[in-house]
Amino acid sequence: MRAEPARPGGRGMDSKPILKGRLEMTVDRLLLEILACPECKVGIELKEDRLVCMKCGRRYRIEDGIPIMLVDEAEPPAPGWRPKQAPDSSSGEQG
Repeated sequence: MRAEPARPGGRGMDSKPILKGRLEMTVDRLLLEILACPECKVGIELKEDRLVCMKCGRRYRIEDGIPIMLVDEAEPPAPGWRPKQAPDSSSGEQG
């Protein structure tokens, strides 16, 4: 019995299955590391079933494991959303 090679969108070693109710999606971890918000050019993070820009809060849906990274189709930030703060290197801590 021969194993099939990993395919894009398939479950390879770098895939992260995301389960929500009966909906199952797979997003490649490497893809998450290199994707950025097309508007802000800032990193994104996975929140529930959406990719969220850490700067502007736009939410990009995922269809069949494929991120839809189109600004025109992005959803506005969730109510109460706040940008992530980068660690402050000027906080006076010395290492």
